Amino acid sequence: MDMQQVIAAKLKQLFDVQAPSTSAYQTGGMLSGGMGMYLYQFLYTTWQGIEFEAVLPFEALVEEEFSNKSMSMCGGHAGLNWLYHFLVKKDIIDQETGEAICFEDAALKAYALAQLKSLDWDMLHGALGIAYCLLYWDGAEEAYFRKIFEGLAGIRKGDRFPQYDSEKDAIVYDLFNPGLAHGLASLLKFCLQCCKQGMCTDVAAPLARELTGLIVGRANKDTSINYFPGLLPEEGEQDTYSRLAWCYGDLGIGYILYQAGIYFNDGQTTSFALEVLRKTANRRTVEQTQVMDAGFCHGSSGVAYIYNKLWHYTGEPVFKEATDFWIQKTLRFATYEDGPAGYKMYHAPTDSYEAGYNLIEGIAGVALVLLSYVTGDFSWDYCLMLND
Repeated sequence: MDMQQVIAAKLKQLFDVQAPSTSAYQTGGMLSGGMGMYLYQFLYTTWQGIEFEAVLPFEALVEEEFSNKSMSMCGGHAGLNWLYHFLVKKDIIDQETGEAICFEDAALKAYALAQLKSLDWDMLHGALGIAYCLLYWDGAEEAYFRKIFEGLAGIRKGDRFPQYDSEKDAIVYDLFNPGLAHGLASLLKFCLQCCKQGMCTDVAAPLARELTGLIVGRANKDTSINYFPGLLPEEGEQDTYSRLAWCYGDLGIGYILYQAGIYFNDGQTTSFALEVLRKTANRRTVEQTQVMDAGFCHGSSGVAYIYNKLWHYTGEPVFKEATDFWIQKTLRFATYEDGPAGYKMYHAPTDSYEAGYNLIEGIAGVALVLLSYVTGDFSWDYCLMLND
């Protein structure tokens, strides 16, 4: 079989996956729970032109949402509301149903502002992700987003924004994080999205330009391996290595810088971003990339997805070749007889591989990436801040 046939077979296998129990999906979260597989089920049946029948216990997951205490994009109400609005736009559920199952915007808005006061502006788990979701369905007026920007201005210290330090189990200012999952690239993307939607552009545009300069200005002096650090400490700053991934490192950062350069018609930023991104395409080994599995967050499928979008953006062969390499790598990771569709995901704390079903680290993300590869449909990637 050629690669298209291999992928088609794998997509069917992923569609047919049955979790051993509802609890295997952990929660109804969009990125960290079971709803990622529901999203894949919908897009797969749309591609196949067959009537949609959810394999996942969708109604049970929706019911579970209302007992879910999280408000975040990753595992809580904000991400779930995004999914419901996405499904309404795709005509899989009607407007009335969508409104009935969505959590109240007022509670999301209040929680995001409270999180900012607590210094938690994180995209996946804090205020920024919630605000980004509200932008998707026009869930807040401009006056509200001015409060978000005022809150961000109030918690920064110079060029530093607070970051969670897992070793200290505390929020600190002595770390510089340019990454997409938890760092300045996500804040830059939020500002760009506000600009595109005409939301607080008088504040969002200058901050976006400033953030672009901050990120570019803190690149490693030695760029022979990678341009950007993972987490850079305030004291004893030096060039640091970072992985090849969506979450941290050159690929996710370069992708957002490229979008910033295009939006502002800034040729210097665009050229620099492409320089960074082209160089990443040469990194292939585990030692160079730290890619240990097929998951989206820090595995091969997320890498393949970003290169695929870059190929569609630029038409540059280097990105097409990188896409194909990482898609093939993603397929080759499916080697486990006891893993769903052959996949298991690397769990660093225990140095082991485990079955996973969610979008951000499990088979839902893998399935969505493979499907986008064969269909060219990238409509679902807003929840990962990769949207156009």
